[in-house]
Amino acid sequence: MKYILSIFIILLGCLATFGQPSPKAEKFFQKAKEAIRSRDGDKAIAYFRKAMTESPDYYEAQAQLAILLNRLGREEEAITEMERLITIDPLREPYVYFQLGKGHFKRDHWEKAKSFLQEFIRFKDLDKEDLNTALDLIDICQFRHHALEHPVPFEPIALSASINSSGDEFNPTITADGQRMVFTRNDGRQEDFYLSVNTVGEWQPAIPLDELNTPENEGAHCLSKNGRTMIFTSCNNRQGLGSCDLYETRWENSRWLDPVNLGPTVNSRHWESQPTLSADGQLLIFSSKRPEGKGGADLWFTRRSSREEWEEAKPLPGFVNTSGDEETPFLHADGETLYLSSTGHPGMGQTDLFLSRWSVDSGWSAPLNLGYPINTAEQEQAMTIGLDGKTAFFSSNRLTTSGRSDYDLYSFQLPSDRRGLPVTYVQGTVQSVKNRQRLPATIEFRPLGKSDRAATSVTASQDGYYLICLPAGERYAVLIDYPGYSFYSQSFDLNDTLAFHPYQLDVQLFPLESRQIEEDQHIVLNNILFASGSAELLSESTFELEKVRLFLNEHPELRIRIEGHTDNVGKPEENRLLSEKRALSVVNWLITNGIAAERMQHVGFGESKPLVENTSREQRQMNRRTELVILP
Repeated sequence: MKYILSIFIILLGCLATFGQPSPKAEKFFQKAKEAIRSRDGDKAIAYFRKAMTESPDYYEAQAQLAILLNRLGREEEAITEMERLITIDPLREPYVYFQLGKGHFKRDHWEKAKSFLQEFIRFKDLDKEDLNTALDLIDICQFRHHALEHPVPFEPIALSASINSSGDEFNPTITADGQRMVFTRNDGRQEDFYLSVNTVGEWQPAIPLDELNTPENEGAHCLSKNGRTMIFTSCNNRQGLGSCDLYETRWENSRWLDPVNLGPTVNSRHWESQPTLSADGQLLIFSSKRPEGKGGADLWFTRRSSREEWEEAKPLPGFVNTSGDEETPFLHADGETLYLSSTGHPGMGQTDLFLSRWSVDSGWSAPLNLGYPINTAEQEQAMTIGLDGKTAFFSSNRLTTSGRSDYDLYSFQLPSDRRGLPVTYVQGTVQSVKNRQRLPATIEFRPLGKSDRAATSVTASQDGYYLICLPAGERYAVLIDYPGYSFYSQSFDLNDTLAFHPYQLDVQLFPLESRQIEEDQHIVLNNILFASGSAELLSESTFELEKVRLFLNEHPELRIRIEGHTDNVGKPEENRLLSEKRALSVVNWLITNGIAAERMQHVGFGESKPLVENTSREQRQMNRRTELVILP
């Protein structure tokens, strides 16, 4: 890159003077150059000024004066003298404008800096790197001026003394229920993990995670939404592949297991750190300084394969990564909103916080700055967001009222246009109806009426516990199954009024060994849907019909009966006939899709076997159902 100091020194050796300086001015100019050779800067400045007094248009003397002041660290005076150069000859040297733009930028004079830089880029045949630098600085000037004129709402609240201490607290992560927070604390000696539990709205005194903490530093971690998986950074580890690697640990049998290196598909010979997990635990985004990136630290991603192994990491698709540093990513539970810190996008200072949104067509969007005063001239990094999409937790050393400079944890409400989608969660346990054995079943949710949306699934842990995050405001079908057992079907609405009220769904499955099926076993197919007053299957039914087909293929020994039921609206005989036709529609779909007809029966009971009374719309909906009965 060119710098004004060296450029001027080279150019001035061959510049012709603008006009002819007087002999007296030329004499002072030569004396100034002699003073420079004698390393007497003050005397040289005095002679240059005398030369300018004698010949105000003496461009070379004015330029040498500006260069000397800049070399002596007297930058304010140098800027003034460079501005005089423009009045002498505005077209002679474009790099005067470049240096003036950078000088005013350094002093937070955004409008002046932008004006000089815009003049600079009008010149032809500029150095490409300098031109790009000028364009980047213009963008930053425009952003900062606008941000200062339009501050966003920002009212941070310090977390209690149960979490914040006289040391540094940073990198907070919370579970989906908002009841547990893991963060890193530096007590002046080393960095360790700490845990605080929220009881009745109060954070309890944080305790160290002794199973994970070592005499070395632990930090830069993420916690799964159910709180049972943690991925964190360890540096200079003998098991490591590079300077800093990512490790995974799981909570099992009331303890954290020994951490395991994520391996060469994720870690490299370089620096990997600052992970974030998707709500379903299948997508991992992290920061890495490997040379295959765009420069500095970039964001990379990997997914778990069907064998629960991490695939080969790749650069994050889209417009997030730059030649600067992209770090501290946090993926909101909606799976579509990513928060990160960056030095490579227009911002307020050293490192700013941004958000990027996912698009199937173009990947992650160009990051949007969270705005001033969330971002300042200082470093802003490492933020986590609650399921509501608006409550943020972050670390800062600029908000303390005690006069200390240590980092503490704060919470605040994000501006409305910088929030993720509201997300709620469903949790529960799966067990056997026969002996209450806990089952690590698969739990699958699919938005009803949205064929373009993929199902979201999670596997329960060995103790049968599961937690899954889902966007609020939608209606879902849920299927739960485990090999050798019946499956479970349900549907429900996560509408706006219930968005932040989690659901508890505990399920019992019965074993399918033929000798254990002593009586008819009923499975309510809650997601088999029909057109009103008709036996025509709606497209939303396909998800569950496919599950029934797979279930029967996996258990070829089973015989079933499909039963249709209605509410009590209408004439009993018409209801019976409608329920029978609906049951037959299900059987015919299964026959068309490869299930032998001799394995199936069908019957319609109409309104004769209600599950509940027919006194409300919700109760009548429960009674309008299709059931799969496993025959002994």
